[in-house]
Amino acid sequence: KSKLDVEKDLFRLRREMTSNYTKGNYPEALKCAETIETAAAELYGEKTSIFGSCLNNTALMFKMMGNSESAVEKYKKALHVYEDTIGRKHVSYTSVLANLGILYKLMAQETESENERAQHIKNAETAIIDSYALRVELSGENSKEVFESQIQYAAIMRMKGQFTEAE
Repeated sequence: KSKLDVEKDLFRLRREMTSNYTKGNYPEALKCAETIETAAAELYGEKTSIFGSCLNNTALMFKMMGNSESAVEKYKKALHVYEDTIGRKHVSYTSVLANLGILYKLMAQETESENERAQHIKNAETAIIDSYALRVELSGENSKEVFESQIQYAAIMRMKGQFTEAE
């Protein structure tokens, strides 16, 4: 197949993944995401922002299926790829960092272990604060992304019992 044919296949798979995700068919969306990730690695290499985006998509599908550990692994790998290719001061990097923070917050809500809960909250707080700071720098105080980070940070403060800070 030519590179153009492969790219057309990837575009088709991306639409299929999005359609399955929208319908809540996460197993099929994950299959598409993993296929796209593998093909992108072969076609463009693992040191490209395109591959970072694929990792982020795969992480989201793992998250939606309740496989948090695999999602964390993919989000962290996407962060490293983005840091190496486009740098930390880029909207894609901050988006993945925020996604990771939200996932850690979810993991904290779902765990029974107080030690694990505390660690997940700490990880969530670090990721959200870092994404918030970068978003302020990139987009300004009044951007939608900064507002979203503030909401996530307030939720973390509530989880920690710091209600005044959350307000």
